[in-house]
This record gives sequence, structure tokens and C-alpha cells, in this order.
Amino acid sequence: MKNLFRNFSCIVFSVFAAYLLSVNVGALYCGVSGQCSANFPSIGFTPYVGFVLSYLFLVPFLLFSLGGTGKYWWLAIFVLPIFIWPLYLGMTITSLTGLILVPIGGLLVGLIARKAFNKFSPSFMSKIS
Repeated sequence: MKNLFRNFSCIVFSVFAAYLLSVNVGALYCGVSGQCSANFPSIGFTPYVGFVLSYLFLVPFLLFSLGGTGKYWWLAIFVLPIFIWPLYLGMTITSLTGLILVPIGGLLVGLIARKAFNKFSPSFMSKIS
């Protein structure tokens, strides 16, 4: 029950933080890539792109740094639908490069953070595990 609550709270916090960071991350991504209009120049998709990228980074990061057992299932349930939707829309794998690299980056940073927490604060990690 403790792991269920911890993993669920990681997901909820990820959604809330992704919402707060969506405009800034979207502006950064659209500034670097230059493509956030989806062929509609009058519509700005910057906050939506930022929300998706923030969510895809924060869910693996928090689950792998603070999550308990079963984090792979939680990751699959809450991240895979975001990959299936663009494939359903007909996007190619090359246009999904950002969507693939962002969760891998979050996963790697989360693993590094977990190792750092274990090394520098073992009492904190023993309390949450």
C-alpha cells in the first residue's frame, strides 16, 4: 500500500509540475526546433508541446528516483499511451525522436539521482523504501 501511494503521488506531482512548466519548456523547445504550429500558423501549440515533454521527462525521473516497486508497470501504463497516440496519427519514427529521447533522459537522470540519494543520504532513502 505504501508503494502504491508513493508511485501514485509521483504521477500526480509529475502532472502538476508538467502543467506549471509547460509554457517555459514549450517555448524552449519551439525556439530550438522552430516547429510548434502544426501547419496552422495562427494557432500556437507551445503550451501543449511543453506539457507533453515535461510530463514525459518528469514521470520517469520521479518514478526512478523516488518510486517504489512496480515502477516499470507504472511507467508503461502512464507513458506508453503518449507514444501510441502519435503513431496512430501517422507520425514517422524520425519525427518522434524528441518524444523518445526525453523519457530516456528522465530515466537516466532519475537513476543518477537515486544513486546520489543512496550515497549522500542513506537515511533518507531507507525511510522512503
